[in-house]
Amino acid sequence: MDQYWIHEISDFLKIEINKYLTISTGMILIFAVMALFVWLFFKTKTGTAITAVGSNPDYARASGISIDKMRIISVMLSTMIASVGMIVYEQSFEFIQMYNAPSAFSFPSVAAVLLGGASVNKASITNVVIGTILFQGMEESY
Repeated sequence: MDQYWIHEISDFLKIEINKYLTISTGMILIFAVMALFVWLFFKTKTGTAITAVGSNPDYARASGISIDKMRIISVMLSTMIASVGMIVYEQSFEFIQMYNAPSAFSFPSVAAVLLGGASVNKASITNVVIGTILFQGMEESY
């Protein structure tokens, strides 16, 4: 891992408060860029169509939206975002494990979003931020 990208994102523009506390601005920037990307995407025509399909498939079909096409696009977008998340996760925790790691990666992600107040019908970036802070706080407390 040392030969590749160990802590490259974490150490980008990092701020060291003392030897025990470091603010990883690279991670914050990656998160902000990805959150902005998702927010901007859902302001587009395709993003609105995906939201309509997720909210009410019958209404979306009646509006002329191809439900299968929007589902394919949403799965592809989700997979791309997850792959970026996996790369960030790997460089932070110093391992390369492409086959079994995604199985262990999904539980903390889903748990954080649900802790943030997301429901089956609606999840937002705010839910992700609040849930991540709560989940990480609980993880460090024991």
